[in-house]
Amino acid sequence: MIADGTIDFLVFFWDPLEPQAHDTDVKSLLRIAVVWNIPVACDRASADFMISSPLMTGSYERTIPDYTAHNDRELPPVEPAEDAKADAARQVEPADQGDQDDATDWTTLDTNLDSLP
Repeated sequence: MIADGTIDFLVFFWDPLEPQAHDTDVKSLLRIAVVWNIPVACDRASADFMISSPLMTGSYERTIPDYTAHNDRELPPVEPAEDAKADAARQVEPADQGDQDDATDWTTLDTNLDSLP
């Protein structure tokens, strides 16, 4: 709804002192509101300012950002060596340690990574 332009402002009360399981969702919501230049109030004082603003009764044209230049930018190529190291790190299996199922042979991991270009 934000990206569609159907929301003019966002009032979203949350408790910043308590960790929430949906913290990433809150951050995503706030990020997209900022990206699309949507006014956001996360507390009562900000909400009061927004709702009592003279801009609430008149006409207001929100500036919609143009991200064309950002989307069309050229990205540098990814170094193949970095990809190979990451793949090797994911493919290293833990050494057989008998009863220690969770043990990892870090020597083998280091050796595999050092042997890559």
